[in-house]
Amino acid sequence: EKCLIIAHKGDTYVGDLGADGSIIFEGQTFSSPSGWSIYVKRRTNPERKADDGWKSVCYGGKKLEHYKHEHLKAKYLNHNPAG
Repeated sequence: EKCLIIAHKGDTYVGDLGADGSIIFEGQTFSSPSGWSIYVKRRTNPERKADDGWKSVCYGGKKLEHYKHEHLKAKYLNHNPAG
């Protein structure tokens, strides 16, 4: 399903989330959000060296970074109930 989005320089790119967690875009498979985001951003800037996909890729209207922080926070609180 088309549920991952990168908005970059006025364009929107939509990718599928594979059952194994990979990202499928235009027939290519990416193993990480950063791999996909740098691929997309190099279309407008071929010299770009890196990109943080956690801050570029959105799911459900929120950046993946949000979900990563929520997961880490929940994991921390589960291991440290006094938090």
